[in-house]
Amino acid sequence: MPITAPDARWSDKSLNPRLLLLVTFLSLLISGCATSISHGTLNDRLTEAPASLVVLDVRTNSEYRKGHLPGAVNISVLVLPFRLGRIPVKSKEDPLVVYCSHGPRAGLAGFILKVAGFKRVHQLEADLKGWRAEGILVKSP
Repeated sequence: MPITAPDARWSDKSLNPRLLLLVTFLSLLISGCATSISHGTLNDRLTEAPASLVVLDVRTNSEYRKGHLPGAVNISVLVLPFRLGRIPVKSKEDPLVVYCSHGPRAGLAGFILKVAGFKRVHQLEADLKGWRAEGILVKSP
């Protein structure tokens, strides 16, 4: 395949819009779109008013069955875009906490939820791995 000159429309001084879009998307995906919530804060909120907050476990069903946060709803990140209506919130303004085993899937879930219009998305700091390291209760079916 021959090497061709870059498109004449783009000078060396400007960024290709496609590259800029890709970099922006990857940055959002890596950093996630959710603010973080600490283990202690989440544990306190679940103890004080569990109905005021939805906790979303975005791991697979088999991972969920091995142990999960108390009251967590399981919707795998792989099917999340198709099951947004199954998230038990009254409105997209309600607070929502996402977590996975150690972070990447929760970051992707945060991105999906923000794009879908959810306003108050939080990701559990250090995810389930950190929760277990703190010695906080993990519920098993």
